[in-house]
Amino acid sequence: ETPAAAAHREAAEEAGISLQSLEPVAEVYASPGDSTEFFYIYVGLTDLPDTVTGVNGLASEAEDIRSHLFSFAALMDLVDRQEAANSPLVIAAYWLARHRERLRLRPPGAKPDVT
Repeated sequence: ETPAAAAHREAAEEAGISLQSLEPVAEVYASPGDSTEFFYIYVGLTDLPDTVTGVNGLASEAEDIRSHLFSFAALMDLVDRQEAANSPLVIAAYWLARHRERLRLRPPGAKPDVT
């Protein structure tokens, strides 16, 4: 399974959403020299249903994942207050701050700009 395919699958399993497209953000080690854990970070684009919040996950994996919906401003406030203690989330938030206007202007269904 490719990292992008895994991102689509996990979005469906863990958040109950279907992604229209993925924007590649970064491919990074958690801590080079200390860990072999590697992150493929994406921003997923989708139209959110009214029922996006709630508890999701696979019962077969004993997942109990609570979804939360934040405005962009609220996300950046969490980052600014250093309350987003998850490095992939912080990386994605800063990437989104830099690319948000371009994404908002892109036609629905357009392919990601990976240049």
